[in-house]
Amino acid sequence: MENPLHKNFLAPIATEDRRDQTRHRHEMSVTLQVLFPEETFTPVTYTCKTHDVSLRGMRVVLDRLPLTLYNKLLSSTRYARISFTNALNGGKIKLTGRIVWLDYRKPRSTELNGLCYMAVSFDDRDNQDLTHFTEFVQGIQTHSSTGS
Repeated sequence: MENPLHKNFLAPIATEDRRDQTRHRHEMSVTLQVLFPEETFTPVTYTCKTHDVSLRGMRVVLDRLPLTLYNKLLSSTRYARISFTNALNGGKIKLTGRIVWLDYRKPRSTELNGLCYMAVSFDDRDNQDLTHFTEFVQGIQTHSSTGS
């Protein structure tokens, strides 16, 4: 018999959109690095996909995040570095931000890995590529509004 809570478990955690910037659906591969300084100064690195981008941040999807790593992400404020190639001009962009939202979904309670949506918020600190990122997001916006 199917667990009736399973359907609710797959529903998004938050339904209210409190963002002040327009999000643009955009899928691309990025490298995500998360540092756990209490354990090591070598970041945990994942290749993942973006779900959407805005001028203030990015939401990424990790398809097989271990539950143990998810629990570490919840234990305190975490910072991440996201690196990718700008498909519009070929430039490399590296940004540092704070992980501000997590939505973890395991297909079954016995699974050790699950799908995880993660939102990273960028600010001006230590983000020399923020201007390039702003140009990138504006380019996505122009592409989507012209239908290209």
